[in-house]
Amino acid sequence: MTNLKMNERAWALADACVGRADELRIAVRALASGARVIDAGIEAAGGFGAGRVLTELCMGGLGHVALVPLTIDGETWSGVQVWTDHPAEACMASQYAGWAINPEGFFAMGSGPLRARARVEKELFGKLGYGEDVTRGVLVLDLGHPRNQRSKARRDHPGSRTERVISDSAACFHSAARRLLHYSGCVWTF
Repeated sequence: MTNLKMNERAWALADACVGRADELRIAVRALASGARVIDAGIEAAGGFGAGRVLTELCMGGLGHVALVPLTIDGETWSGVQVWTDHPAEACMASQYAGWAINPEGFFAMGSGPLRARARVEKELFGKLGYGEDVTRGVLVLDLGHPRNQRSKARRDHPGSRTERVISDSAACFHSAARRLLHYSGCVWTF
């Protein structure tokens, strides 16, 4: 098994985020346990830069993200290009939010390279043949409640501009990006 050091890569990205907190419009705080929490869009404003870094963190530092123009039927839209040379590890062993974190009174889905350390989804990690034995790592939490808000908005306003992934304006694309940040906007480093 090759060690791609996704947790170390993501940790370095998280450290860089802390140094750029004002620029990225993120908030950083430490818990009594010593865990560092990086809010990339739950209470903090977030934005395109925070969304890009959050995506890279989720992929264990093995993903590359760029905001690019996307042409569909001769029209140009805002788009996101994501690529990696390690799709199984970056996507299935790290980015995929498959780890249910549910102590009493709390629920979130865990994404990020700490999944490769925990290997909670035994069958998946058995098939991947990948894992990391690390003493620290990065976990991204999908806190769930924004998903419920998004579902309510879809019921109340079917087909509304803010519910489209591809939009006809940068402002609407920014709204979609903010929703994505709210959806997976909390990074914990342990």
